[in-house]
Amino acid sequence: MTSSLTFSIIINTCDRAAPLRTLLHTLQRQSYPHFEVVVVVGPTKDDSLEVVQAFGERVILVRCPEFNLSMSRNMGIAAAVGDIIAFIDDDAVPCLTWLAQLAATFQNRNVAGAGGKVYDIHPGHGQLQFQYGRFSILGEHEDVRPEPAPPEPPRWFPRLMGANMAYRREIFSHTGGFDERFPYLFEEPDLAIRWGLQGYQILPLAEAVVYHAPASSRNREAFTWNINWYLWLRGIIYFTLKNAPRVVGWRVTLRQVMQHGVDFFRRLRHYYQAKLVSDELYIPIQKQLWRGLAWGFIMGLFGLRQIPTNFSKPSRPLRPFLSAQIMPHVPPLPPLTAAVEPISNKPLRLCLLSHHQAEVKALAHDLAGFGHEVHLIIPGRPDHTTFCDGVYLHEIDLTEHTLSQKIRALQLNHQIQLVSESAFSESAFSYTTFRLRLTLL
Repeated sequence: MTSSLTFSIIINTCDRAAPLRTLLHTLQRQSYPHFEVVVVVGPTKDDSLEVVQAFGERVILVRCPEFNLSMSRNMGIAAAVGDIIAFIDDDAVPCLTWLAQLAATFQNRNVAGAGGKVYDIHPGHGQLQFQYGRFSILGEHEDVRPEPAPPEPPRWFPRLMGANMAYRREIFSHTGGFDERFPYLFEEPDLAIRWGLQGYQILPLAEAVVYHAPASSRNREAFTWNINWYLWLRGIIYFTLKNAPRVVGWRVTLRQVMQHGVDFFRRLRHYYQAKLVSDELYIPIQKQLWRGLAWGFIMGLFGLRQIPTNFSKPSRPLRPFLSAQIMPHVPPLPPLTAAVEPISNKPLRLCLLSHHQAEVKALAHDLAGFGHEVHLIIPGRPDHTTFCDGVYLHEIDLTEHTLSQKIRALQLNHQIQLVSESAFSESAFSYTTFRLRLTLL
């Protein structure tokens, strides 16, 4: 089905010039062409502005004066003209058909918001990070579920992850944007709860995959517990006090809020005893928690929400990120001798299969170096994906299914067809590699 929907991709960034550059180049390979890119840059201290300016008029640049993610998101919405607002983190990259699959989903006019699966692909930490997530009005959450859960209003609602979420622009004019009392964390589930309570459908997908490599920021040191505990605790208390009382009453709400506070102090103590939090950080984090507890209670009980509602669409036309002159980003090929026929300059999407990563690692990295997107599939832990030196490494469990069944279950957001399997047998899997042709569903 051909879609005429237009997208505005919003990238909220600050102090992450390197991953931002990677993401912008990756967006040049989207199969769906009808989109613009809006980059909202916070009070950055690195060369993020130069990265954006290198793309010239192809990118709409917005400056956010505060280090506040919700404010940054709202400024992006206000600057966008697409029918659909699609958010992606600056330390993530989407699959090639990310927008195409979202566009197919939004053909259903009943869908107000949709977003796909997210893989954490950081080396050493690869895992399925988000799939069919949901959130409750009491701050309970499930980020990874085996299948979509129907809404259980008025308590549980589907939610989307900030690294991969899209909404109809027109609805923001009716409901307002993100609550700017959430400078970091909980702004996405809060929006999902508010929209869910008003009857709008939020649809988490298994498709439209985004690959996420969490980077450090002012609020967190990646893969450590050196994070902003103050914003974390204050956010969940404020969230619960603003969303739960009208549904479950004040007694249940206050009991849950107190439980949140107890759980955070217990968690900190556990991490400290496990040597995951240092002596130097332990006391400062305790102080953060007490501050967060106080702020959350006061603002949750007496403070007003800060939700902007003026989202009239700008009068300008969509500014396409892609054009006939813009080709996918491919590093220049080295000189070749006459005896060698070069591969087409058009980037390919390749998948290599091997029993051991080492057997085809060099080949995979060479292909990635030429600008191709390379996926390497080996036996291992299910739902474990990492990204290293330009290659996506997917592990699959072969104990219960045939290889072809498991590969098709992976999807890679496409229907997968084996082009050549003449040498293939599952018992002789060790020394066999295949090239797969991936075609859009």
